[in-house]
Amino acid sequence: MKKLYYLLMATTIISILWSCEFNYTYEELWYDKYHFNDCSTDSCIEINGHVSSISGDGIADAVITFKEEERNMNNVIGTTQTDENGNYTIQFIPTDQYDFFIINIEKDDYLEKNLYFDYSPNFDSTSFHIFNYLLPTAPLNVQLRNTNPYNNKDQISTSFSYCNNIYKDYINISDYEIEFTCGSSSGEKADGRKVDIENTYFFPLGETINIYWKVTKNGVSTKYSDKIVIESGSNHYLIEY
Repeated sequence: MKKLYYLLMATTIISILWSCEFNYTYEELWYDKYHFNDCSTDSCIEINGHVSSISGDGIADAVITFKEEERNMNNVIGTTQTDENGNYTIQFIPTDQYDFFIINIEKDDYLEKNLYFDYSPNFDSTSFHIFNYLLPTAPLNVQLRNTNPYNNKDQISTSFSYCNNIYKDYINISDYEIEFTCGSSSGEKADGRKVDIENTYFFPLGETINIYWKVTKNGVSTKYSDKIVIESGSNHYLIEY
């Protein structure tokens, strides 16, 4: 009976301690870990960013999400937005270890962007400048149609890639420059004799997109490729196989 009493008491104490000391959401734990936009010490790191369109005009109200990548998980530290001129500021207090961060930028009708950078305690600078260029997007509708079926094992898969030399991002960290000019994405995979499907993808307006597809019929695989220029409005591409 005494053992049961002590067990119940211990369980109650642990529950009370947990509710008092650990009553945080998952996001709040990461927010507090880095003191997001709440710096009050000399060890504070400040990132001054600017988000522009291809014309050079600042983009207002873009959502900036600051994350830490740990064990293949993107932990959200905090979010902010660009002001009317496209500027934003991120402040945080780093840990005493090597950290890997992601700045995610989202805005309707623009291509979502992830900017990656790592932070080392050996960095001398406490103020970084980041320049981001968001690309306006347009839809590409890709239709897959099996017009010459062999059997139910017919298969097609698609993918895309693009590179440009015009719109560049860079992070100025102790004169270290990083450029991001390429992108890629997987497309659709379909099996069977009766395939007639259409999917929509969003790509940078004005970009030349490389589209690749592989067709397998009767155990034989054949690869194809083509180029598509993304124009304003709706773009359509038909693959018959």
